[in-house]
Amino acid sequence: MFCRKSILIILFISFSLIWTSEVKDHLLLLDEAKFESALQNKDVMLVLFQSNQCQSCSELQAKMSAAAALLFGSAGSEAPPPRAGLARVNSTASPSLAAQYGIDPNLATPLLKLFKPASSSAAASDYTGPTDTAEAIAEHIRLQAEADSGPQRLTEANLTDALSRQANWLVAFVDAASSSRLDFALEGLKSAADQLRRGKHPVAFGYADARGNEEALAKRLGLSTDSLPVFALLQRDEPSWAIPFSHELNGANLAKFVRAHVVESIAQLRAEAARIHDSPEPLDALNGGVDAHLVASEAAAAPVRRFLAAFLAESGFFFDRRLDGGLLAAPAAKKLGMTLDAIYVRLSPHLLTSGESGMARYPGPLHSSPSLKTFFDRRSLPRLGLLAWHTRRAYMSAPGRSVCLFYTSLPGNWLGESGKLAKRTHAKLAAMIEGRQQLALFALAGEEQQSTEVANFGFDESSSEVNLGCYDAARRRFAMPESDGPDPAAVHKFLDSFAAGTAPQRLRSASVPLADNVEVATANAERLAQLLKDAARVLLIQCDFSTQPCGQSIKEFAAAASEFLSNRNNKNIRFVRVDTKFNDLPGELYYRFEGESAIELTSEQPQVMLLLPSAGLQSSGQAKVIRYERDAVAKAYLLQFLTDNSEFADRAAHQEL
Repeated sequence: MFCRKSILIILFISFSLIWTSEVKDHLLLLDEAKFESALQNKDVMLVLFQSNQCQSCSELQAKMSAAAALLFGSAGSEAPPPRAGLARVNSTASPSLAAQYGIDPNLATPLLKLFKPASSSAAASDYTGPTDTAEAIAEHIRLQAEADSGPQRLTEANLTDALSRQANWLVAFVDAASSSRLDFALEGLKSAADQLRRGKHPVAFGYADARGNEEALAKRLGLSTDSLPVFALLQRDEPSWAIPFSHELNGANLAKFVRAHVVESIAQLRAEAARIHDSPEPLDALNGGVDAHLVASEAAAAPVRRFLAAFLAESGFFFDRRLDGGLLAAPAAKKLGMTLDAIYVRLSPHLLTSGESGMARYPGPLHSSPSLKTFFDRRSLPRLGLLAWHTRRAYMSAPGRSVCLFYTSLPGNWLGESGKLAKRTHAKLAAMIEGRQQLALFALAGEEQQSTEVANFGFDESSSEVNLGCYDAARRRFAMPESDGPDPAAVHKFLDSFAAGTAPQRLRSASVPLADNVEVATANAERLAQLLKDAARVLLIQCDFSTQPCGQSIKEFAAAASEFLSNRNNKNIRFVRVDTKFNDLPGELYYRFEGESAIELTSEQPQVMLLLPSAGLQSSGQAKVIRYERDAVAKAYLLQFLTDNSEFADRAAHQEL
């Protein structure tokens, strides 16, 4: 009797322990039979594949079990468990399941796969999140599930708890009463989430009703709610204010905005931007003394300092380069005449000439990065600046302005003893252009520009002469006859002829062959303008013939031309290629789009466009343009593009010519 009771007690305890163990271990053990059903109703499933031969799998399995307990161990609490799962698969026992995802059944190291069952159970990706602690794994998976299940509604009441769970929140402040605007904002968050979810810096997504109960929250965070939706980044370390998003609204830009403020290196840049400098000299040295920078007083209002720090951090992500700047100590700022409510552009002192102010006050809103960047570009060009790789675009894209460049063999280093000659020459040349600022922007060609810009004008790069070349508003080149030095009389004579339109144009494309009896003709800008004047409809590809992407694109272009022109009814379109490296323009062509002013089309990548001659523009050789929007230049895409647009081209020709 005793033995029978003992056996029953032992069996009861054993079954209890087994049942308790199964309940407490929230890390599922899956095989072929259970795998598909386990993925159902989950937004995210993290699966550990391990084998009997894997000696290092036990440590990661323990972390996974602990992470699962953190996620699902409090299912009875107020916060429901996320639509996520953590599981493990013994690939030795389930070899066909492992092979389904390209995994060796006898793998020697653990392998983590992330599944998104909502899209496809077979669509597995390598897990790139943290594995150092169970807490990090649990937090990453929870945020992945939240991102997939949609943004969380944030209120003043739950914001503190939200920031305690996740350090970074991308939040859309919306008018919840407008369903269309709310859907638009949520779609933007979803698009950003799609691009960010694989990163190692997960961010949570939320929205708040800025026209309803959370209007006070938006204002407390320093956000303007005049035009909704407004996107902003909320961070745990700065809970009293939000970083506003002020760029063109799309998922890619929202993702870049988040990365600009959450990756560690950019956070350090933001901290550097907030560092206080006792004098402007350290800031002057940031750019090697060849540029300008953005400054504010250390005593400036908090919105000024925060916007400056955020702008400098974002600049490397949204603009052609990262901009420099920082805060000046109050005495130094006061000496420069800076007020406490503004950001300033400060020009490098050695580029200033007599009567030229080195400080420009930014008058725009303290939440618009594009506005501040535009102001910087317009105010960072001194009377005689320096053309370098990072300033060239500011000069060459100045709307409606001519640009005149002095070319010298001066050293590129403007600091120390080696820069004395450069500074003296700069002062002499600046004096020569006194009163000419309405004619053009003026700059010295920096040392790194010699190999490209000097060749454009045909100057002798090895000489010690000072040469002057000008681009007019249409970016045609005009060159001063070479001289033995900075001769004021020669400079003034050339500038007078340039202003009068009598200076000789410098062409590089005179030797470019112009072929007519071929399917794809090679042309220069002059010949292209003539084709348009002759009412030809042109499918144009422009690129640098010496580059591999251009060569491959031209092959596809020629193949499309051959097939398209084989039909006699398609003889109304000319196929033309332009080598931007040897074109009359500096690597760029300018066209006029219907209803728009002249638009610059850069030649960094091969570009294709359909040019339609217009009666109103024929005299100048300009044209209406239909842009080929695809990134890849491929025969099939080109033929489809022509099919879609050739009927319009015929109709436009009959109406206007």
